[in-house]
Amino acid sequence: MKILVISSGYPPDVKGGGEHSTKIISEELAARGHEVNVLTLSSHAVSEIINGVNVHRVLSPNLYWNFNPQPSSAKKIAWHLLDNVNPRAYWLVKKYLQQFDPDVVLTSTIENFGAEAWRACRAFNVPVVHVLRSYYVLCYRGTCFKNGQNCTVPCTECQVLTLGRRHAAKEVNGLIGISEYILDKHIPAFPNAHARVIYNPVQTRPATPKIMHDTGLHFGYLGRLEPEKGIEPLLETFIQLPESCILHIGGTGNDDYVAYLKDKYPQPNIRFLGWVNAKEVYENIHYLILPAQWHEPFGRVVVEAFSYGVPVIGAMRGGIPELIQEGENGYLFEPSLPHSLKEACTKALQGSAHYTELSCRAIQSSGYFEKSAIAAKYEELLAEVVVNFKQDEPNDAANLSL
Repeated sequence: MKILVISSGYPPDVKGGGEHSTKIISEELAARGHEVNVLTLSSHAVSEIINGVNVHRVLSPNLYWNFNPQPSSAKKIAWHLLDNVNPRAYWLVKKYLQQFDPDVVLTSTIENFGAEAWRACRAFNVPVVHVLRSYYVLCYRGTCFKNGQNCTVPCTECQVLTLGRRHAAKEVNGLIGISEYILDKHIPAFPNAHARVIYNPVQTRPATPKIMHDTGLHFGYLGRLEPEKGIEPLLETFIQLPESCILHIGGTGNDDYVAYLKDKYPQPNIRFLGWVNAKEVYENIHYLILPAQWHEPFGRVVVEAFSYGVPVIGAMRGGIPELIQEGENGYLFEPSLPHSLKEACTKALQGSAHYTELSCRAIQSSGYFEKSAIAAKYEELLAEVVVNFKQDEPNDAANLSL
């Protein structure tokens, strides 16, 4: 197949785990014999071949590229409005559709291109499959999280600022949810899409089960230091644990917020590492903690930790519970219950005799997300969508003639 992947960023331009997943899938599909072109955004326009994938970087058709520092609030609102209706984005995507003439389009992330990516595919008469990596279609922030709470219904702002996205979603022919949770939440918004859960691929590696030593229990956190990530409840819990427990915090955030955290939690067993190579953290901890307050669509760090033999203590939010089996490869906790995280950490402390078994099962769990196996599932769905689209074309033509 000739596959065009549309993504708002592609490594080395990275904003989150989505860009890494996009790169893995693109390269695996190319390795399976498909012609893969990636249309993505960057601060400069350039075309290059990376590991068999033709990568075409262009400037954002919106007011700015949202990987860069955010401008004024007024400009942000204008950006979101343009992500619903933007003729410039429409013609940019259509130009590359004409140039590549793909059999199918895979929209991995479409921020900056916006809803016009789907409309252009429809106009060019090519099927499109979308990957749900955020709540972009339902929430203009992409998180369904506001004022420290998960949203149960769309607010007025989101109803207005996602209207064009939701209207264009009917043009999507295939839908991939990176968890059951996020797929179920979006099914009504994509009435014409053939939907399937396909988890994110992760680079697996040979790993040896870890052993618990008597030098203390090391916990880790990796991610942005932001309120919705649950970093503060984690710190509040941690100061209640024995001093032999050490917390390694890898990640950055708003400078003022990070300074506030460091000032409020100066305990010597809480170590703020700043930006750090994740591998260094995984190799020096016994458990990773994912304390998300919002409904994390997948939880990439969970599987990454598993691949290093690190069990995970994760929040029962979004797709995280789909990855963790209680007492098998980690522990779960309910963020809304004050002592739930502490109880999960206490289980980890009390279960040290069985730690190596958990580490072994974590490694086994990571194998489910091996990149070639996940790519095969993408290949299968893309092929099905192409076949179904061709079968539907005569019916569409007949309806237009009536």
